Amino acid sequence: MRVLYRSSLNPFTGYGTDGIGMAQGLVENGVDVMLQPFTLTAPIPQVVANLLTKTVEPPFDLYLIHHDPPHLEVTNVGADIKVGWTMWEYTTMDLVREEQVDEMCRHLESLDALVSYEDLCYNAMELFMDENGINKPKHVICQGGYRSEDWPEPSPAEDMRKWGPDDPFRFCMVGQLGPRKNPFVAINAFCNLHKKYPKEFAGAELHLKTNHAGLHPNLESWAPGLFVHYAFWPPDLLRKFYYSMNVLLAPSWGEGKNMPALEMLSTGGTVIATNWAGHKSWMDTAYAYPLNDFELVPTQDLKTLQWFERCLHADQSQQELEEVMMYTFRNREEAREKGQQASAILPMSQSWDHQVRLMLEKVTAALPEKGRRAQLLLELAGRG
Repeated sequence: MRVLYRSSLNPFTGYGTDGIGMAQGLVENGVDVMLQPFTLTAPIPQVVANLLTKTVEPPFDLYLIHHDPPHLEVTNVGADIKVGWTMWEYTTMDLVREEQVDEMCRHLESLDALVSYEDLCYNAMELFMDENGINKPKHVICQGGYRSEDWPEPSPAEDMRKWGPDDPFRFCMVGQLGPRKNPFVAINAFCNLHKKYPKEFAGAELHLKTNHAGLHPNLESWAPGLFVHYAFWPPDLLRKFYYSMNVLLAPSWGEGKNMPALEMLSTGGTVIATNWAGHKSWMDTAYAYPLNDFELVPTQDLKTLQWFERCLHADQSQQELEEVMMYTFRNREEAREKGQQASAILPMSQSWDHQVRLMLEKVTAALPEKGRRAQLLLELAGRG
């Protein structure tokens, strides 16, 4: 199967990391991939770099574009089937700039199928298309994946994650920790627990790994055990970081998926996360701690400072986060067992090769009117 694939390739952003993983998943499913990246930031895996040496020439069986909703552009590509794969973290598309709406409508009407990561994105896209009278593409839900093989459990020699009652107990956050990631509710919860339980909680640490300039290193003076790591880390260093952490905190406003959470779980740690948006598509109490005490509140565009009353996000309760953090701190064996469950389950259920295959199956089922070509997508992919 010949596929023209367009995405960003950047190991330091959510869309860019997914762009790399999706390309690898296509190759692993036997697809003949021709790549046209929007942006490219090194380093990228060799298998993806090799795709950049191929001549891009039609015709194609499938045109696949992976981007945020306003930029699912379809050009005259000579493809039988045109598919967009996207994610969104709010209840409506009201944050889309007015000048982008008409262009976004044209893009969507040019697609044969639209794939949303999860229910929240699906509902927001459906509402947008209904309100703008769009001749809808077929619309299905398929969550993105992650490169499970890149985040294995540590060997005994690598394992710095300790669970004993006298060992340091380390919470962490990872990513571009801007407002949507809601880092300050975690910081305030951590500082408050130090005030409430100065002796008992003395062995707790909170490590904030970010490349977002909003977290100043002077935050480390707020509480003992609070550390800010402002740096770009290669995967091997990030793996070592996960191997020394017990619990990842994700009290986000909303997520398309949350790659760092899946990475942490894959290595054998556990996660405390808002039970909303993309988290709901993979989170389970068997291996994580869902947070359910949150309020849906209007969202402000941080560039224009305009408020959007219909565009809601999850405002996580600090009190609940404190309670669950303290619970894991006091119940370390249970938290350890959840991490072990996660490392056994998620690599099978959320890997990119599995999710790409699932996407192809759903697109094929959604487009029977495409006839023989659509029905042969999976067979062709399997042959390579």
